[in-house]
Amino acid sequence: MYRIKFYLFFSRFSGLLILFFTFNIIILSCNTDNQPSEDAIKVDLNFNNKNKDSIIFEKYAIDTFWDDYASILSGKKTMKYYDNIIYSKQFTNYQLRLKSGWLMVYEPLIDSINTWKSVYFKSKSFEKTVFYPFGGPDFLYVQALFNPVVSILGGLENIGSASYDSAISPEKFEYLSGSLSHLILAANERGFFITPVMAQAFKDKTNIGVLQVVLFYMKSFNFHISSVKFGSLDQLGNFNVSLNGQYNTLKIEYLDGDKNSKTFYYFQYDLHDQNLKINSELLTFIKQNTPLATFIKSCSYLLHKPYFSIVRNFIKNESSYILQDDSGIPISNFDSTAWNFNFYGKYDNTIKLFDKNFQPLLKQKFYHAKPLNFKFGYNVGENEPNLIYIYKK
Repeated sequence: MYRIKFYLFFSRFSGLLILFFTFNIIILSCNTDNQPSEDAIKVDLNFNNKNKDSIIFEKYAIDTFWDDYASILSGKKTMKYYDNIIYSKQFTNYQLRLKSGWLMVYEPLIDSINTWKSVYFKSKSFEKTVFYPFGGPDFLYVQALFNPVVSILGGLENIGSASYDSAISPEKFEYLSGSLSHLILAANERGFFITPVMAQAFKDKTNIGVLQVVLFYMKSFNFHISSVKFGSLDQLGNFNVSLNGQYNTLKIEYLDGDKNSKTFYYFQYDLHDQNLKINSELLTFIKQNTPLATFIKSCSYLLHKPYFSIVRNFIKNESSYILQDDSGIPISNFDSTAWNFNFYGKYDNTIKLFDKNFQPLLKQKFYHAKPLNFKFGYNVGENEPNLIYIYKK
């Protein structure tokens, strides 16, 4: 796929028209599983950017196949594909379910996060890259809290299939959309993904995975999909598109609401010390994308375990700041002479499943915590969401 950008500059001083052609060449894999078809290439959207001396017209490429696929997943109209879906009763019913279910969760959550950020987080510096270990498909909270240029999420959840047919039947779509909406609604009613529910959704015959959930979230924010690629990292931490159908990395390039080009990565990686000692390419890749912030939420307290020390130390060494709940790095693991802490919400206990991970010292720190007014972490059911902003001195 070749993208050509035209820049027209009208100078008020010289009266000359200068035309620049800039060629951006994107090398695509020969594997048809990675790119759907030659006519699912691009749609150009024109936007103006006015300066004192010039007007710049830029063209942005959208992969209509993947963008339309994301649209039907989120109950929205398409540009080119899936007419058989969007005019079906199954699609209409799906839109109604989203309106009465998902939108009732999504809109208040986003409003609450934005309100909280405007009061307590507006002065914080935001890094270009956010690393979310154990994040799975949770793009929603990453986008809502950080709006990063590069998102790097990890987990053990399946990516999903790289092969899709634009002639999907309404009956198959009904089954797929039912599994997807059940998973997402259950997750965002509670503030975290429920592992057994997600495992079941990703295992069944609909063949959904992280890909479908992330595309759903992206379209919920009205983003456009530029490309979807499947691949892996080499030993130097470079991403390579898969040529043989084997992959453990998902890369999505997209345009946000302001038409800024951004990138999402998901790595199906085991972050256990044993694995990272042998396979260090993921940490190499992340280090190439610094400066970064790290986000940790509802991660089964894995960073409390001694055998996650490599990723725990990496986070502390490489992060400009960390935003986490109590399931992240234990508060006792930080040197108070090197780190500052801000506390939000309430922390009196953990859920019963993780009661061995309760931190008495952390409870003391929350005595004078500031409010947290949105669903976040395991203790939502107890009305005790908690959030900790940790930054270097």
